[in-house]
Amino acid sequence: MKKFFTLIILCIFSIGVIHADITWTLSNDGTLTISGTDMPDYSSGKTPWYNQRDKIKKVVIEAGITNIGSGAFHDCMNVTSVTIPNSVTDIGSSAFSECKKVTSFNIPNSVTSIGSHAFCECSSLTSITIPNSVTSIGQMAFFGCSGLTSITIPESVTRIEASTFLFCSKLTSITIPESVISIGNSAFNGTKWYNNQPDGLVYVGLVLYKYKGTMPENTKIEIKNGTKGIAASAFDGCSNLTSITIPNSMINIEKSVFQNCSGLTSVIVGNSVISIGEYAFYGCSGLTSITIPNSVTSIGEQVFYGCSALTSITIPNSMTSIENQAFYGCSGLTSITIPNSVTSIGEQVFYGCSALTSITIPNSMTSIGNQAFDGCSGLTSITIPNSVTSIGGGAFYQCSALASVTIPNSVTSIGNGAFYECSSLTSITIPESVTNIGASAFDGTKLRNIVIKSKTPPSGEENAFSKQSYYHTALMIPEGSWDAYAYSNNWYQFINIREMAYNEANLTNSKAYMMKSATEGSYLFYDSVNDCVGELNETALDDTEKNNTWMTVEVEGKHYVYNLGAKKFLESNKANTGYSLSDTSVSIDIEDGRDAIVFGKSKEFYMVINDKLNVVEGLESQIATTTGINEIDVESNLPIVTYNLNGQRINKSSARKGIFIVNGKKYTK
Repeated sequence: MKKFFTLIILCIFSIGVIHADITWTLSNDGTLTISGTDMPDYSSGKTPWYNQRDKIKKVVIEAGITNIGSGAFHDCMNVTSVTIPNSVTDIGSSAFSECKKVTSFNIPNSVTSIGSHAFCECSSLTSITIPNSVTSIGQMAFFGCSGLTSITIPESVTRIEASTFLFCSKLTSITIPESVISIGNSAFNGTKWYNNQPDGLVYVGLVLYKYKGTMPENTKIEIKNGTKGIAASAFDGCSNLTSITIPNSMINIEKSVFQNCSGLTSVIVGNSVISIGEYAFYGCSGLTSITIPNSVTSIGEQVFYGCSALTSITIPNSMTSIENQAFYGCSGLTSITIPNSVTSIGEQVFYGCSALTSITIPNSMTSIGNQAFDGCSGLTSITIPNSVTSIGGGAFYQCSALASVTIPNSVTSIGNGAFYECSSLTSITIPESVTNIGASAFDGTKLRNIVIKSKTPPSGEENAFSKQSYYHTALMIPEGSWDAYAYSNNWYQFINIREMAYNEANLTNSKAYMMKSATEGSYLFYDSVNDCVGELNETALDDTEKNNTWMTVEVEGKHYVYNLGAKKFLESNKANTGYSLSDTSVSIDIEDGRDAIVFGKSKEFYMVINDKLNVVEGLESQIATTTGINEIDVESNLPIVTYNLNGQRINKSSARKGIFIVNGKKYTK
């Protein structure tokens, strides 16, 4: 009976189990044999042999297996021997973590990758050979291997990740090849090797690993020639560091290298540096300027975050992108030039750069990230190039001084809150290409003049504009699109919707248009080059002169005529048969001392002759100087315009019975 029972147990342990692309058996002597091809990755405690892991003493992976899955032998605490065939190319993360009785691993030269935590806390491990085939070693791969005494990194490896040998307390010998130029944070902390190093600069191979000990006040450091990399967090929190010189041999500056070095004022970066890691100068509040050499192709996220004293910086044309929050909180930055090589800027790149007054966005840019210029309260104008297709949410949020924005015809979407609380913005032209406007995109602005180029209303949220805009702003739309906007879910709220009829006139360097407005007796003037609109009150247009190239206005009882051929305003004395023009041009001095002609009574509308003007009264239109005007024909019949008593424009033909206003006169139906 006893022999029969033993035979049953032996048979049970010898049965093969198929799992995905592998087959495994566990014999009664504790040997786990795995065969097949691809071993899957396992989450913690989910291996098919996990419940029997305490019985496993030996692991044999047969030839044909190409990878050891993540977590495959995690917490197999009684395993003492592991056989890995040369068919394996990848050892997954946590593959042998906490195999506390294994003293050595023979990694074949077929393996190219060792995952994170792969041998983490193998506390009995005393030796391991990493072959030349390995090109990457994951973070914490040998974390807590307290029995390990020496390690040699092969020349095939270029980077050692963070905490790779952290707390390998008996590790005294480390051999690093010249190929390694990048070392992550705390890679060798807690080792006997590091503890034996004297205070000051600690080097390993060609990498400056760390500044050890307490740094004296007003410390100036020159990194020795031949150094190719600075390990992550090498000077983190060294507030007494005031100056650093990085040699031309340097290739890589890891992340957080100078983080919170608040006393750092001077940095000289060598001309061979290719990359500067994220947070590299985070919180360096004393840094006033830095020149990034042309060799640099990338800078990481938050690289200059909180550098509040930084006033200027040069971005080289070798860079193609600026990562998220790169200059976040650089409140002293006054100007920056983005080179043509940059195609995108990330989220919150210039967030809170309150002193930034101007910035040039190159034609290479295709997108502006969310909140890219959020809180740039000193920014007064921005020209978005016609390469940009999207403006991210909150891109210019709370840019309170922003008074001028040019949106090109390439932009298709304007994100949520893109221009939220841009309180100086009084007019905007939305090109025909825009198909979507996000929630609160223009909320908090003081828009009095919105020009929409598309006959099809852009989609979006009903609260894209402020309540003040819906009640007081003139929404200027293309002729024939009134119904589309008036009955659109997100545009119907505008009380003052005006259709514009275009009569094109040729200009030397541009095109101009006379446009009939929905207001009886008025015309709109639009300059397509300067992208601005104003209104002309037809108060003294002589019937006999309608086809001439003259437009007239009345200001404080005097008549002025603009001779489009002469390109100037002349004072006129109206006679029954026409105008008698004076020989001198007339200009009216407005509040800021610039020469302009005032259109309409009470200085409602302005046309600036010598300069541009952002109008603060009336329609708040802006008409810029145009040159080379040949002709504008103002003869055109006004459309029939019908409003109900709520001030809403309606179609006269479809109006029900009631009282209406038709072309300014009472009408009863």
